[in-house]
Formats: sequence, C-alpha cells, structure tokens
Amino acid sequence: MRTRCTILLATVLVAVSPLVAHAQSAQRLSVQGSGLLLNLMGDSFEGTDAGYGFEAQVRFTPSAFSFGVGLQYTSHGVEGLDDRATLIGGFFEPRYVFSTSSESLFPYLSGRFYAVRFSNENTVAQIKTTSTGIAANGGGGVLVRLGSRMNADLGATFGYFRFGEFTFENLATGIEGTGEGNNGSNLVVRLGLTFGL
Repeated sequence: MRTRCTILLATVLVAVSPLVAHAQSAQRLSVQGSGLLLNLMGDSFEGTDAGYGFEAQVRFTPSAFSFGVGLQYTSHGVEGLDDRATLIGGFFEPRYVFSTSSESLFPYLSGRFYAVRFSNENTVAQIKTTSTGIAANGGGGVLVRLGSRMNADLGATFGYFRFGEFTFENLATGIEGTGEGNNGSNLVVRLGLTFGL
C-alpha cells in the first residue's frame, strides 16, 4: 500500500511540476529587478527608518522549486542625522510556487538568507559607522503572469538578523573604536518584474 501511494505521489509531482514551473517562468533561467522596503527592528536601530532601495537577481527554475541569487541595496534615514545609512549585500532565495485554478495568479512560499554591510557616515561629526550582518527570513507572495516571458512579483519575508561589532572611525584622526553587535528582527517587502531568458 505504501509503495502504491509513493508511486502515485511521484507521478502526480512529475506531472504537475512542469505546470508549476511554467507559472514561475516558462524559461529555466530568468532575471528579476525589484523595488525594496527593508525595516530593521532592534535596539541598535532605534531611530533608523525603514529603508527603500532595489534588488537584482538571477533565478533558476527546474521545477516548482526555484532558486535565486542576487544583490540588494537600501538607504535608511537616521533620526538626528542629515546623512543616510546604507545596507548593501547579497542574498539567496529559494521559492516554491503552488499550482492553482487561476492562469494568472500563483502564490508562493519563499525564504531569504542574506548578508549585508551597514554603513553610515556622519559628515558633521566626521564619524563613520560600519557593521556586517546576516539574516534568515521566511514568507511568501504572489506571481502575476503578464506574458509568456514576464511576471510581476509581490512578496514579503520576515525574520531574524544578527549584526556583529559596530566599528566607529573618526574620519579626521583615523582613530577607530568598536561597539556591541545587535540581534533583532527584519521585514523585507518587494515589488518586481521577472523576465524569462
């Protein structure tokens, strides 16, 4: 009985996978560009606004699962400072798309694992602050078919981050100091377009 169920399940997955893959992109390779909103929540980031920016990624879609790698950039206002902080780094994003009765809307679950460098240069005080962080997120979204080679993508992930020691450099003297790292949570929201190659 168990063997029959396993064979039946495998047959269904093999039959459905190409359909679901087509929902993501009819092509195995695709590129995606997105606008981003990224919010860092933790003690070290009190007074740091949610940041806006962009990402670019390449995706490989062998089946219902697809895998993306790319770069992201966001710029954040900081309370009391005229200069904005930046987050720039790379990410890995696995995704699973569900087949539905719709021919244009396809929900998905996704993860986002990224490493970024935080940097803020206070030109008035001549202090530069930097730190490197990592994060693991989970979430999902929806793909909207716009054509045989194009999808719109609206998604969001929420998760945990950890930043290492903060380095403070006096730009006038070159003297450096360090501060304690920080753990917290983060939210990434994106709206983008995917193009099949």
